[in-house]
This record gives sequence, C-alpha cells and structure tokens, in this order.
Amino acid sequence: MTEEAREGNPSEFIHLVGNVLGGLSGEYLLTHVRYPNGGTVVFLRALHVTVVIFFGSLAVMNVLDPTRGYEFSWTQLGAQTLAHLTWIGAIFATVYALLYARFASQWTYLTGVYNQIKAAQLRDPVSAEVLAEWKAGFVKDCDDLHLLRKPMFASIVCEWLLPVDLVESPVRKSLKAHAPGGENRCQRIEREVKGS
Repeated sequence: MTEEAREGNPSEFIHLVGNVLGGLSGEYLLTHVRYPNGGTVVFLRALHVTVVIFFGSLAVMNVLDPTRGYEFSWTQLGAQTLAHLTWIGAIFATVYALLYARFASQWTYLTGVYNQIKAAQLRDPVSAEVLAEWKAGFVKDCDDLHLLRKPMFASIVCEWLLPVDLVESPVRKSLKAHAPGGENRCQRIEREVKGS
C-alpha cells in the first residue's frame, strides 16, 4: 500500500472541501446548473448565502448557549428569527455588493480583452497564429468566468469557434490544443453558445 493510499488522497479532500464551499456559496448555480453569471445569479447566490449565514449563526448561538437544551423548537426558531431580522438585510446587502462587484470586474476584464483583440487586428502585421491563441484564451476565460452563455459573449464565441466552409477555425484548433479538456471542452462550449 502506498503512502498516499494510507493517508488518503489529498486531492480527494480538496475536492470535497471545494464541493462543500460551492454548496454553501451557491456556486453550484454556475458550475452544475450552468446559469450564466449576471444579475439573476448574483441575486440568487446572495439570497442563498444570506440564508446559510443567518441560520448558521442562529445554530451556533443556540449550541453555545448553556441555558438551551438540544431539542429543536419551531416556536423558538421563529422568535429568534424575528429578534434578529435586521441581520438578514445587512447580510444580504453585503453579500450582494461583493458578488456584484466580482461579476462587474469579470465583465470589465472580458470586454477589455475583446477590445484589445479588436485593436490588435487593426494594426499592420498581425500574426494569425498569435491572434488565434489570444482569441482562444478569451473563449477559455468566458467559460471559466461563467459568462459564456451571455448573449454578447456567446455571439463572439460562436463567430470565432464555428467552422467556416467546413474548415475548423484556427481559434478552435488553438483552444483544443492549449485549454484543459481539449476536444471535449470545445464541444461543450459549442453546445452552450448555440443554445444561448
């Protein structure tokens, strides 16, 4: 038996922690349900995180209170919820602002990269291979940042990835060669942008 097998695989533990945190943070809406990042997902994730933090805080308060027993009471939960109702607004506003700021910075980053690519295309000698790699990086970033299915980005990705006259696009070749997941990732991205 190897040392790694005896001690447990550290990557399995990290994967488990990632799944737990993804569940608590509502990131599963982006990774598993595959909603595009945006105002609706920011709102739903903020609501989800608010519920987790609020009821998690009430649970910790009750566990740490030596005067309380360990028997659950709906009446007590209702009374404590009403007593701490102002927390909900504060938690929601904070989480929403943080998630929206993150989304806005990702959107700004991607539009900036797109504008740089377009500006580079206007310059005199442009290496077609370098440009294809840059566009493939843009497509990968759209996917990684969960903005692939936004109509604005989906139309760009469609134009760059889909074949022209039955010839594979250079951007698709570059994405397939350099991005993790290769051909499988290309096919998934193409399915998603066509469905947008």
